[in-house]
Amino acid sequence: MTSSYTTNKSIEKPGNGDYVNTWSSPVNTDWDIVDTCFGGTTTLTSTSGSTTLSTAQYRTPIINCTGTLTGNVTYTIPSGIGGLWTVANATSGSYTVTFASGGGGTSIMVTQGTRAFLLSDGTNISYCSTQPVTPAGSDTQIQFNNSGSLGASSNFVWTGSAVGIGTSSPGYTLAVNGTIGAGAISCSSVTNSGALSCASASISGAATVGTTLGVSGSATVGGNLTVSGTISGSFGAISCSSLSVSGSASLSSGLTVSGVITATGNVIAYYSDIRLKDVQGPITGALDKVSNLNGFYYRANATAKALGYTDELQVGLSAQDVEAVMPEVIHPAPIDKQYKTLNYGHLVPLLIEAIKELRQEVETLKAGK
Repeated sequence: MTSSYTTNKSIEKPGNGDYVNTWSSPVNTDWDIVDTCFGGTTTLTSTSGSTTLSTAQYRTPIINCTGTLTGNVTYTIPSGIGGLWTVANATSGSYTVTFASGGGGTSIMVTQGTRAFLLSDGTNISYCSTQPVTPAGSDTQIQFNNSGSLGASSNFVWTGSAVGIGTSSPGYTLAVNGTIGAGAISCSSVTNSGALSCASASISGAATVGTTLGVSGSATVGGNLTVSGTISGSFGAISCSSLSVSGSASLSSGLTVSGVITATGNVIAYYSDIRLKDVQGPITGALDKVSNLNGFYYRANATAKALGYTDELQVGLSAQDVEAVMPEVIHPAPIDKQYKTLNYGHLVPLLIEAIKELRQEVETLKAGK
């Protein structure tokens, strides 16, 4: 009778009364195949492209991927072949390793530096741990303690609708009680009782950070930014509607706030040391320039309110009046560059020189008596 072979591992199945081929050999090689199926290892070294695994390659339960990748790699298990595999991705290079089925179903990408337990039903490739797990009784959470096993600790908690890291009661889709470190963060809001460190952050809502905010790129926060500790952005800028910092803020680039900046300490900026200045001359006619300015009370008009300003009584100057006598202190308004604003602090030298001119006039009048 004619022998046949198993579907998944290609082990020979001799017919009834059949004593041919490997099963009749003095050293039966099919037992080596059986042994390989229980504990064999296959090493895959493709650096790019797609490869369909041979019977000998997918027969082993352990598959190791090695080498320096020059492109994305896809390994395909032939259609109809089912089984379980432990896959270790020990490759290097900025590319991916994906396992797919020739049956055309779902595929799985195995992250570099990790091991994954994969399942094939002959059409789809999937992870073996995607089903919800109930550890005990009516508890619907999955919790892992420091040893990585299910337990009462709350280093990691999944409730079915939210993930908590360092907290057993996540109040958000992702709640972190500790430090977050990431390349880039993009989300609607951030609430973190620990530190937040990333290359860039784009947050459409509000952000609350319990200790330190460190951004090496730029941070854009649509709502309020509240930091209980310090802000440190060696190369970045922060843009937000309002800023509240209990500690210190260190930025080498810019800080744009559309709301109010409140500080319990001093705000120290720019430089005043004469050793850093190449003086171009004194301010002349200071008293005449000040006489052309008008201080007044005002409220935001309809245009200003449409831009987001509140209707409250304030005091100030006209940027146009100041520009006529000292244009150096005029800048485009942050709310809209078609409007103007002025640096009130830079008017101090003008006022000082005006006072000195006025004193000179007083001294002259005294001398004439």
